[in-house]
Amino acid sequence: MTETAPTQVFDYFSQVDLPTPTLSDDEVRRLFAETFGVEIDVDALGSQQDQNFRVFRRGQVEPLGVLKLSNPVFS
Repeated sequence: MTETAPTQVFDYFSQVDLPTPTLSDDEVRRLFAETFGVEIDVDALGSQQDQNFRVFRRGQVEPLGVLKLSNPVFS
């Protein structure tokens, strides 16, 4: 039987700010292309705890969808 490390719990009271994902637009475009095989443009959307983007196929004006990078603290 293998032992697993205990899950680390985020202490909200010891932090001034919540940690959030901080990928650049370029990183998001590259990872999206590697994962889904689609070249995209992104428009960053605001979020308090996650990182959200409106996604467009490269050169298109019609949105393809919304990409949400969830904050692992809340997963």
